[in-house]
Amino acid sequence: MRNDLGELNDILFQRLRALDNPNLTGEKLDEEIRKTDAVIDVSQSIIATGNLVLKAALARSDGMYRKDSEAPKMLMTGDDDNE
Repeated sequence: MRNDLGELNDILFQRLRALDNPNLTGEKLDEEIRKTDAVIDVSQSIIATGNLVLKAALARSDGMYRKDSEAPKMLMTGDDDNE
């Protein structure tokens, strides 16, 4: 696994292709829908976390805080623990 947004995009398109299979019916289709729903839920969490990281990076670059110890505790990376 690459663990990046490119891979997430690939996985989402794989799920889309799986749902587009005209041979899927009944329980098999229901199973694919459940899998896809689970992937969507996890994907939304990954994207939300990425957005939070981006906002924190933008806030830091805008001068909102100079070191991680000035950031909200949940956003601290540990780089500035000794400052």
